[in-house]
Parts: sequence; structure tokens; C-alpha cells
Amino acid sequence: MSRQRLVPVLLLFLSVKLPGATDQLGLQSLLIGCYRYLPGDCTGIFVPAAKDDLRRVVGGTRPVWSPDRSRFAYVTNSVIWIADLDGNRRGEYASDDLDTGKGGICWSHDGEDILFGSDVSGYGIVGRLRADNIGLRGGPDIGPGLEELLLEEGQTGLRFPAASPDGQHIAFCRSEGILGVTTLVSTLCWARTDALRWHSREQSADTPLSVFTVAPNPGYERHQRPCWSPDAQRIGFDITDTRTGANMAAWISPSEGEVHPVLHPKSDRLTTPHSTWFLGWLSEGEMLIGSGRSSGAKDLWRISVDGKSYSRLFRSHFGPIWDVAISPDRQKVAYVVTAWVCGPGECHSTSGNTGVLVLDLDTSETTYLFDNMLEMKGDLRDRPRVPYCLAW
Repeated sequence: MSRQRLVPVLLLFLSVKLPGATDQLGLQSLLIGCYRYLPGDCTGIFVPAAKDDLRRVVGGTRPVWSPDRSRFAYVTNSVIWIADLDGNRRGEYASDDLDTGKGGICWSHDGEDILFGSDVSGYGIVGRLRADNIGLRGGPDIGPGLEELLLEEGQTGLRFPAASPDGQHIAFCRSEGILGVTTLVSTLCWARTDALRWHSREQSADTPLSVFTVAPNPGYERHQRPCWSPDAQRIGFDITDTRTGANMAAWISPSEGEVHPVLHPKSDRLTTPHSTWFLGWLSEGEMLIGSGRSSGAKDLWRISVDGKSYSRLFRSHFGPIWDVAISPDRQKVAYVVTAWVCGPGECHSTSGNTGVLVLDLDTSETTYLFDNMLEMKGDLRDRPRVPYCLAW
């Protein structure tokens, strides 16, 4: 296979500092999740305020913007919250075992519902809540507004709901079985929204079951975190080989049903020692891919779906890239990266040392947005804010 080789755009040590006002980069809607090791202040969601500074919006984790960017959803323990940038918020109890990891919640295409994954008594489900009803019932009990995706008996283990941008499909991952003791095998699935059946307390038990399509799985793969392309024609996702632990980015077209692995750009073999991770869509036919060893992605690549065109956007010379967010216009990429290697006594023993960078895909210019090394000065007990997740 012929490949177009391009020069890496920019390396970490060439990054420049943020020039004053954040609106120059369109960062008003970039949500940055940070953690701290302070009682009562473990996690928070921030926005850029000024050079090397963040403004706290709410406490919580894993924010996800609504389609119109007017509000965002996030989670804390067993509660789903909705908030705006002014900090106005309201929450609703969803499940004792709400999935608070990456890809655990998402919005419907029209912003009316929030879909979430939950591990109820060891059986994963996908549920949904009407967004406008969240927090309006005033009690801890699940009200009639919560619904659960109805499948055949025994078909559980659902995670990672993802609604297509056109509202025609929903993707999710379903457990297939157990390898060894704790290694879970899961498979990407998708269904037309008009074929889905949701069960609530008002519905009778004979509600028709949901019909869905299952992606090919040789029986030892764990599929995770589906992500629809902007035109809703493809689904990007991650595949973990449960035998070796290697990770591989992939995409599939629901209309074709064939899994297309995304290899490391410098290898045409599935046996490459480099793992790849699917990080998002830059356009209908172009993906953002991370690559690295088993410890995590250290390189960011833009790669066409046919694999023939690619370029490296960023290389981390220290630790792995923690998270990535793509701007709504798909012209910028923000990412959290381990920014340096500290000497003895320079780092907090219980806090990570990370920075947030923003790459302009048109100009290839990288901006250092926030650097928590600056918070190392002063009393070590202050424990700096550690960025770890993003939403844009």
C-alpha cells in the first residue's frame, strides 16, 4: 500500500503560550475536567479564563455538550447533571452503578434525551432520561421519565451509547462473554432508532424487543467507545485484543458491515508493536488517531479512512496523551498531555503533572493553554488542578 509521507507538524517543545484573551482561539466552550486531592473538591469542570488560568464552572466529571452547545451534561457518582457555563445546574439520580468513564453518557441528536450506560447488579444497561425533566421531580427515586433499552432476556452488558448525528441510529457495545476470570469481551452493535424499544414503568411487559446489528468479532475482542462520523455513515471505535492487550483503532460502515482496522501509519502489519486509538473524526473521511505502546498514545495523527494519506500532528516526549477534544468546526484539536518529567521534590506525589494544548489544523500552530507546573509554587498541600478530560 502506497502512503503519502508528510513532515510532523509540531513538537511539544515548539509550543507557544496563550496570548491573553481566550476568545482568540474560540475557547469559550472548551470544558476541562480536573481533579484534586482535596476533601470535598475531588473533581471539577473548568473553562479557560485567561493566560494559564481556569475558571471553575461546576463540580463533576466527564462533561458532554448538547448538540446546540447551550448546555452540557456531566456525572457525579450516581447522578446525571445538566449545567450551563454560568454554573446553573440540576441533577437526577440515574443508577447506583452509573458509568462515569469516557463514553458513559451522550446526547440524542436533537438534544432532547441523555443516554447513559449503567451496570445494574452486574448487568449493563443503556438508559435514557428526558433532558428537560432532569432535576424537576425533586426526589431520589427514579421517576417515570427514565427508560431502559429493552432486549431479549440474557442480552445485557450494554455500554457506550452513541447517537448518530442524523438521528437514524444508535450504537452501543454489548458483552459477549468472559475470558479467564475478569476479561470482558464486547461487540459493537447498532440499531435504527425506529427499531429500538424502551421500557418504562408505564409500559406493559409485552413491549416488542429491540432489533440490532452486530459487528464481526472473532470472539476475543473488546470493542469500546463508538463514535459516529459527521455524515453518520461510519462508526469509529477501539478494539482491544484480550489475548495480548494490544489496542487498535477501527471503523465500520453500518451499510457494509466490514471492520476496517487503522494500523500505525508506519506499518502495514497487524503485528506492529504500536497500538492505535480512535480519538475522533476531523471530517467525513478523515480520522484523528493516537498511537503508542501499551502505556498509551504519545503521537497524534490525521489519517484518511483509506489509510493512504496521513500526517503526524503531535508527538509527546514524556508521558501519554490523556484525552482529546475536537472543536465544533473541526479546525482545532485540544489535548491533555503529561507535559514534563519532574526532578526529585518537584512534583506532587499524588497529583499528575499535565498541560492542555490546542492545535490549529489550518495554521499548524500549537498553543499551551494551561500548565499546572505553575501551580507547584507555594505550599505543596494545595495540590494543583490536574486536567484529565475535555469536551468541546
